[in-house]
Amino acid sequence: MEKGIRFFMVIHYGGFFRKFFQFSFIGIIFLISCNQEKVEQNVDADATEWFTKLGFIDVMTEMREDTRSLTSKVKWEEWEDAQSIGNKISSSFNQLDLESEEIPDDFSALKEEFDAAMSKVLVACEEKDLTKAMVKLEVMKRSCRSCHLIYRKELDIFNKDFDHGVAMERMFKDRDKE
Repeated sequence: MEKGIRFFMVIHYGGFFRKFFQFSFIGIIFLISCNQEKVEQNVDADATEWFTKLGFIDVMTEMREDTRSLTSKVKWEEWEDAQSIGNKISSSFNQLDLESEEIPDDFSALKEEFDAAMSKVLVACEEKDLTKAMVKLEVMKRSCRSCHLIYRKELDIFNKDFDHGVAMERMFKDRDKE
C-alpha cells in the first residue's frame, strides 16, 4: 500500500512542481514586460500638420465611407448608384487646396495614380462588368493605401480607426504596377 501512495505522490507532485515553475516563469516574463518603460514614437509635427491643416482628414473620412458604399453597390450590381458614388469620390479632392506649398511634391504623383485607377472603376461600372469592376476597385483601394503608407504612418498612432485598411497594408510591399 505504501508503494502505491509513494507512486501517486511522485506523479502528482512531479507534475505540480513542473507546472508551478512554468507558470511562475511566464508570470515573471509578464511582469518584466509590463514594467518596461513605454518607448515614445517620434512623430514629425510637420508631417501631420499639413494633412490636418488642409482638411484632408474630413475629406478622406468621407471618401472612406463612399468607398465602402461603392464596394457594396458594385457587389450588388447597382450600377447607376455605383457610378454616382464613383463620381463623388473622383471629385472629392476638388474640396482641397492641392496647390498649397505645404503638400509634399510627390503627393501629386500619388493622386494621379488614384485618379487613373478611379477612372478605370467608372469605366467598368459603365460597362456593367462585375469582375472587371471588382478588380479595378481593388486597384483603386491599393492606390489609396500606397499613399497612406507614405503620409499617414504618423497619424496611425493617434487614430487607428481613421486608417482605412491598415490590416491590408502588408499586401502592398511587393505590389505590381499596372
